[in-house]
Amino acid sequence: MNNSNKEVAELANNFFSTQYKSNSKWPFTKFYYKEHIPPDKLNNAREHYANFNLDNENVLILFDDTAWGSAKKGLVMTDSHIYFSESPGTSLALNDILTIELKKSLVGFSISLVHKSIQEERKLISGFERSVIYCCGTLPKNEAKVLNSFFTRLSKRNLEALWNNKNKVEELQNQMMSTVSNIMLDGEEVIYFACGTDFDSFVACTSSRIILYYTSWLSVEKKRDIEYSKITSVDSAINYYRNDFGEEPILQTKRLLLHADGSHTDIDVLQPFQVDEISKVIENKKRTQFATQNNNEKDIVKKLHDLKKLLEEGVLTQDEFNKAKQKILE
Repeated sequence: MNNSNKEVAELANNFFSTQYKSNSKWPFTKFYYKEHIPPDKLNNAREHYANFNLDNENVLILFDDTAWGSAKKGLVMTDSHIYFSESPGTSLALNDILTIELKKSLVGFSISLVHKSIQEERKLISGFERSVIYCCGTLPKNEAKVLNSFFTRLSKRNLEALWNNKNKVEELQNQMMSTVSNIMLDGEEVIYFACGTDFDSFVACTSSRIILYYTSWLSVEKKRDIEYSKITSVDSAINYYRNDFGEEPILQTKRLLLHADGSHTDIDVLQPFQVDEISKVIENKKRTQFATQNNNEKDIVKKLHDLKKLLEEGVLTQDEFNKAKQKILE
């Protein structure tokens, strides 16, 4: 068992052991954890869709989505992969999954994932893919809530691993920035980059402006760039969004609202620390621009004063003075 497999196994053990004692009766009837998994159900699952070697992978979770309890349909999660009866013989490596969560659907619950892309045409701009892999039609809400709580912890673990890997973050940034490479100027540098929690939007603070890329609720692609000098104010607010179980989502988000040119632009899929960093960049840029403008104004006043003195001393004619003054004020 490698380190990653151990981490997943420990995560599952810490989560389930704090709620359910190993020697007590398992309280659920549709999904099972580790030693509570009935052998006949596991055998049926492995025979019909989860064909893996028990010597290489340790089974953590089995979800039985059959009406009569055969477990020939459902889900199996090991310490390294997740298997779905919807795609027999195929699996997703847990290390390739960024987020996994249960969402309400017309027929019970669906499992929604963001993972490394398989189908090119379905890619997000981050290079990952968002998929609804499996419908859990027979999963009761109380069991779905527990299973989703575990999925949330697994997702947070995977996201932390991503954000802590500088090479991966740089790779992600380059992938997403390639969507706006045609509007990047020569010599323009990215000061701060924030990837949205949907992995399909971002905010890039460059040396001269802010570039925003996002999709609207109608899935319409939007790009906008705003020069720092045109930003009149910046507002932000925590999004008090809850998931389908009334719990906090995988990642807390904060809304960023930029006012410029008499209109406003907002993006609501950023983490609080990202919004705070963007606000700092804007504040620093505005302060620098104000100081530069103030120095320029002082410089103009000095030049006009020196020019007036030359006129009074007779060094310049009135016509020469007027032309020189006009040139300074341009």
